[in-house]
Amino acid sequence: MILEFSVGNFRSFEEIQTFSLVAADLPGEELAETHVARIGNHRLLRCAALYGANASGKSNLHMAMMTFSFLARDSSPRLQEGDTIPVVPFALRSRKDFGASYFELVFLIEGRKYRYGFEATPTKIESEWLFVQKSSRETTLFTRKGQEISVNKKEFREGDGKEEATRSNALFLSLVAQLNGKIAKKILAKLQTIKAISGLRDHGYAAYTASCLFQKEHPHRAKVLEMLRRLDLSFEDVRVTEAASASDEDVEGEIKVSLPSAQKTTELEVELLHPVYDQKGKRIGDISLDLGVSASEGTRKLFGLIGPLVDALEKGLILWIDEMDARLHPLITRNLVALFNSPVTNPCNGQLIFNTHDSNLLTPRLLRRDQIWFAEKDRVGATNLYSLAEFRQDDGTLARPNANFEDQYIQGRYGAVPFLGDFAALFASEEKQESCASDCEQEAVTSG
Repeated sequence: MILEFSVGNFRSFEEIQTFSLVAADLPGEELAETHVARIGNHRLLRCAALYGANASGKSNLHMAMMTFSFLARDSSPRLQEGDTIPVVPFALRSRKDFGASYFELVFLIEGRKYRYGFEATPTKIESEWLFVQKSSRETTLFTRKGQEISVNKKEFREGDGKEEATRSNALFLSLVAQLNGKIAKKILAKLQTIKAISGLRDHGYAAYTASCLFQKEHPHRAKVLEMLRRLDLSFEDVRVTEAASASDEDVEGEIKVSLPSAQKTTELEVELLHPVYDQKGKRIGDISLDLGVSASEGTRKLFGLIGPLVDALEKGLILWIDEMDARLHPLITRNLVALFNSPVTNPCNGQLIFNTHDSNLLTPRLLRRDQIWFAEKDRVGATNLYSLAEFRQDDGTLARPNANFEDQYIQGRYGAVPFLGDFAALFASEEKQESCASDCEQEAVTSG
């Protein structure tokens, strides 16, 4: 499970900001037991929502996690000498040197707490570190400053002797994992469990859902199919078949997927089976409609999300979804959140982190105060992150556990809402009103 993710000097983040999934001590919290997972001495949240105005930086936090994961996993095998590191420093403050972007993740593996991070510019890795906490104290596994790497030869033997092989634009952890280091491979395997999905470009995950349904022996096939049936999407069944087309050209509606038993990419066709009725309303058969051609954007989005959602619940994975509520009915979003919050439906402690504008979710019956996060830009355009559990109102008080979170958020009492100009003034000037009135009178005379 994830404890914390921190980012600084990256896109809209200037100062280091930390997004935490560590449960706060909230007296009087009604959801104290059900929404908190206990792993050893750690109390962690299974779900967290991030709110904020458009352009407040919510998607940049999502992008930061994607960048962190990519560099940790793939900077050594995929970036070549001289390749640019894909980091974008904060650009809204004048300075000669934009400095390095900062990333750090705190997470659990087999009950042990790890803290891994790095600082990078587009041309090189400036620093890197890895710590593990076995008891009450942290142990350093390695630290790096530029190309000077210091390895704990007792606790991180796998890194000893590999310092000189590390390129300036590659992470040391990525290299050690590439060379089969045991601890490094465990950490990268953990990062593989973090699935970052864009809610506006989620069709790519339809391939995973389709592969679950296509493979008769897939362990999640029955649950994925039943989830789709229970979403009230008007179809009664789903049929997934291998596409008949032998052409290399893309065909509308086909989904390309690599199956475990296949030597090459397989193209799958997904059809939704709908009932057909006669003029009297009597059912007379079924019709198959292509998912990619006939289904709505919302149906296609749900098809793409259900596979990863079931996978996360069954395996204890982490889903980080940008714009999760886009194209989804609020009741569907609400029920998906409830699945992750409950220890009954989420016994493996999967985590759901999502960006949203859906204020209907802001209720103490669904989310604790520490599960509600906000992104707000300051006067220079830098993003700040804070949770409702720590936010103090104008009178210095914290939000009450039984408050109407939705109303108070819409009223602007928690910040993180847009400060809108007077749109009406653009269309309600006296000159324009007089001109429109004159035009209407002229039209009436002409019509008469």
